[in-house]
Amino acid sequence: MKFVMASFMLMVLLGNVQAEGPYQATGIKICEVDQNSAIIWTRLTRISERLGKDHPKPIVRYKDPETGELKPRKGRPNRLPVVRFPDGSDVHTIEGAVPGIAGDVRVRYAVQGKKDWQETNWQAVDSDRDFIRQIKLVNLQPGTAYQVEVESRTGEMGQMLTGRFRTAPSVDRSERIVFHVTTGQAYGDQD
Repeated sequence: MKFVMASFMLMVLLGNVQAEGPYQATGIKICEVDQNSAIIWTRLTRISERLGKDHPKPIVRYKDPETGELKPRKGRPNRLPVVRFPDGSDVHTIEGAVPGIAGDVRVRYAVQGKKDWQETNWQAVDSDRDFIRQIKLVNLQPGTAYQVEVESRTGEMGQMLTGRFRTAPSVDRSERIVFHVTTGQAYGDQD
């Protein structure tokens, strides 16, 4: 039986921010952790942090299918959204935007506190998937804390983020598991 541990004790910290990118402004995610594997998710970005409130928000209205009238959002309308970008802005220049960039990533990992680091090969992010790469770590030890470093580059080395997680216990052990699920963060429609 494969056990997916939703609480993976993720702690993401900024490290080694270079003057030039690529950056990983949307952080790293450590996903689908089980007894022997974990998926490390990252996205390369041109800028080091999301654009702030000094940037315009798009104006989103919903087309009433009967009247054709554009109305503001109320609830979860099953209507066609119509988006207008004010002041010459676009999806890359609105509040909250973090434009992606091509480049490579790799993951370095080790048992927490140990010095025998392993590393994956450099892999290109996928421009068709918003400059994201998922790297699966395999042959991990059950019930073990790991430290990770996610490195980026576009010729020159870019930003490195660090994190940690614990693999699920082996299938023959019974242990207390705590997990947290968050959805629906009420982030406004942007595009």
